[in-house]
Amino acid sequence: MELTKEFVRLHARLCGDGCLGVYKTSEPDRINRTELYYFNNNHQLLLSFKEDMQKCFGVKTSYLPKKNMIRLRSIRIGNVFLSLTSSFKSREWRIPEIIKKEEEK
Repeated sequence: MELTKEFVRLHARLCGDGCLGVYKTSEPDRINRTELYYFNNNHQLLLSFKEDMQKCFGVKTSYLPKKNMIRLRSIRIGNVFLSLTSSFKSREWRIPEIIKKEEEK
């Protein structure tokens, strides 16, 4: 995954106002499912998150206006973010060294 400014923004927003969940599923064609959620009361930030997802991964996200939330179900994209950290628990999730080093350039 190329570390673009859009990708770094996605990671930071998920770290601050989002979550990533992985769970087992009984669906016949898959074992696990991954869901990413981004919550924000600012409509422009929600649209920006949606645009960044489209640009980085070429996917459409679900916008749930009553919940001020963007949702995405994708094991592929979830695994990209999981590969950058050891934990997505809110008090343990940190900006990975690979992004920090890129920022210093």
